[in-house]
Amino acid sequence: MAKMPWKGLYNQSPIIVPEGPEGVKNQHRYKELMDSFHNICQYNRQMSFSSRQRYYQQMEKFIRFLANKNLGKLKNISNQHIVEYIKTLQDQGLSASTIETALSAIRVWHDQVPDARYKLADNSQLKGTE
Repeated sequence: MAKMPWKGLYNQSPIIVPEGPEGVKNQHRYKELMDSFHNICQYNRQMSFSSRQRYYQQMEKFIRFLANKNLGKLKNISNQHIVEYIKTLQDQGLSASTIETALSAIRVWHDQVPDARYKLADNSQLKGTE
């Protein structure tokens, strides 16, 4: 089990995230994406611990999705990936508010990706691409 990179911050227990989660077809891509994500997380101090925890968990789920799509770098996340992920979450029967939380988490972390190739659209713009 891997620990979240900000362990000990605010004297909270670290969050445990499974290594090589089930359902991820491309474990190598998953590990690469998670390593990149952990590098970004190390320097983030913009949110409360509970917000970071919740957003981390949402982003980890999105990274599972990206690994199955064979995306190699976080900087290559595009609106198309977001739209496909939204459809996947809707197919799972998740509520609109849960999906919006996931999108917020993705945007917060994506904004911190150095040299991101694409600017992610907001929710109203994404609705037009579905």
